[in-house]
Amino acid sequence: MATVPMDKDLTLMAFMQRVSTPASCLKHLEAIRWREGESCLKCAFVGQMDRLRDGKSFKCPACKKLFMMITDTMFGGSPIKLLPKWFVAIWIETNHRKGVSSVQLAKLIGTPQKTFLLQRIRQAAGKEKDNDDDNLLAGIVE
Repeated sequence: MATVPMDKDLTLMAFMQRVSTPASCLKHLEAIRWREGESCLKCAFVGQMDRLRDGKSFKCPACKKLFMMITDTMFGGSPIKLLPKWFVAIWIETNHRKGVSSVQLAKLIGTPQKTFLLQRIRQAAGKEKDNDDDNLLAGIVE
């Protein structure tokens, strides 16, 4: 499957046109997730997945499990109709030099702050660690 090229100098307007619909966001996720070819998220079977009529779900021919492209991602548990907002939020967070506050992000994309989009984006990017006491003051501390 061909990957979706991402230009590092892509403007917000151009990016929003690319991911303007939930279907285009799902296509983009497919291209990212299945760079090496289609595979089951449950049993790791490699081969053609059966796409269901809704266009959002897949069925593995080997284990017969149903899954969606957002399964086991930071988007899991979020309605698919919010995917364009998720993608724009990711673009905003990754393209602001000093980051963006969760209040500002909520205003920009039109979601309540309590959706925790920014927190989930930062956790997925590894910018925000879980509160783990083992990592507290690790290494050389002066």
